[in-house]
Amino acid sequence: MLTKTDKKIMFELDKNARLSGTQIARKLKYSSEAVNYNIRKLEKQGIITDYITVTDFSKLGMSHYKFNLKFNHFNDEIRKEVVNFLKKEKTVKWIADCEGNFDMMFSIRCKTLKEFEDLKTKLFFEFDKHLNKKTIAIVSEAITYTRGYILGKSKKEFVLYSGDDEIKLSKEELSILNAIATNSRASIPELSKELKITPRVIRYSINKLEKNEIISGYKLAIDYQKMDYYFFKLFINLQSASQKRINSFKKYCEMHPNFTYWVKVIGSWDMEHEIEVANMKEFYNILNDIRNKFSDIIQTMDSVMVIKEHKLVHA
Repeated sequence: MLTKTDKKIMFELDKNARLSGTQIARKLKYSSEAVNYNIRKLEKQGIITDYITVTDFSKLGMSHYKFNLKFNHFNDEIRKEVVNFLKKEKTVKWIADCEGNFDMMFSIRCKTLKEFEDLKTKLFFEFDKHLNKKTIAIVSEAITYTRGYILGKSKKEFVLYSGDDEIKLSKEELSILNAIATNSRASIPELSKELKITPRVIRYSINKLEKNEIISGYKLAIDYQKMDYYFFKLFINLQSASQKRINSFKKYCEMHPNFTYWVKVIGSWDMEHEIEVANMKEFYNILNDIRNKFSDIIQTMDSVMVIKEHKLVHA
């Protein structure tokens, strides 16, 4: 059970995971010792799993593809085999088990269509005999939100895909970005020692990446099950939707405390959003609210429950 102090600290880290214990203590009027103790406790309990650097991957010249798989005669052995295969692929940024219309979902980020085709060919050559159904979509817009439900306060958004042109990065900038991809709390001295780059260059490079909005933010990765929360993906098809109504729905998701991702795709559906809820009743209430408010533009809405994430990288 999370304490009020735990929630306050997690809320601040979800807005900016690079904040030091001292900075958080100053904001919350706690002692630095108390803040650092609680952070270590949450890490040890496995509630906080990573500190993610969020990047606008369009500015890195990347495209983002989403795969959803349904298997024949699925079991733990097949699951493990597929997950181990995907984990070895550098272009694979997210892998998750799920229940519902699909058994597994993963996403890849790559610079060229050839990279995408190479992975797709390898995957389907290896596992096509197990596959019952597969869908592929390409992301056309993506935003991640901080978790407003932790404290019931307003959320902050970080852009994952804006569609902007690529900004070329130096080798040092790419090295720094890779180093803080899943540990955004790494200190400047730690990064300097690891990368053999001076602290001054690291500090300047991170500031530049933030200024150019290549880095859009730093947030938490959590084990939602250990918080007794459920994680769902919504697959939405639109019909006769004006941009004004789409913007209204986007504003709804932005303001709603339980929505954590807004994603538009080109594929078998038009949107692929994510929500985290405390119980099934809350989940069904949200679905019902969406249907009542946006039935004029939402043709169909399906969902799957995410059971376990095996990999998560936003940089």
